[in-house]
Formats: sequence, structure tokens, C-alpha cells
Amino acid sequence: MSSSTNKDEHQQQNQVSLEFVVSGEETVVTVNVNNKLRKAVEDALQQTGNAGARPFTDWKVRYNDKPITDLDRKIEEYGFSSGNFIRLSLDSGTGGNLTLTNL
Repeated sequence: MSSSTNKDEHQQQNQVSLEFVVSGEETVVTVNVNNKLRKAVEDALQQTGNAGARPFTDWKVRYNDKPITDLDRKIEEYGFSSGNFIRLSLDSGTGGNLTLTNL
């Protein structure tokens, strides 16, 4: 077996497919488990057409109904399971500014 084949197999073993729901739209992101979760979140936003539309900090990340606040941890540290979705939604109250005036 060539070293190139071994390297490819090793890289595939380090890959994981994460299922995201971004504002109701499902997408799958395949990433290396050694990447930070931030990379997968950015990819999910890109795949669903939400990248750049709003500041990254406006998005809230949840897994199993629990908030994830540290996106700089490696993906492997979270122990994500197949069939569970990582949910991205806009934070409440970040819809913009509304000024009411008397008519």
C-alpha cells in the first residue's frame, strides 16, 4: 500500500459529517474532526446562503437543546452523534432597529 493511500485513508477517518439546521433549512457539512467548530458553522452558513448576511455573532448554536458558546474547540471534543442536528438560529432581538414615531 502506498503512503499516499495511507494518508488518504487517515484523512477520511478524521472526517465527520455534521447535520445542521440553519433557520429551518437542513444541510450537511463534512469537516475534519481536528477543525474548530467555528469552521463547520461557517460552512453551514455558506451552504444555506446565510454567510455574510448577518454578523457571525448574531447566530446562536445549539446541540441537543443546549447552547454551544465555545466555537473554538475542536469538533472531536464535542462528541456529536449521527442523527442529531446542530441548530443555528438568529439570536432574539437581533432583527435590527425599529423606531416608532407618532403618526
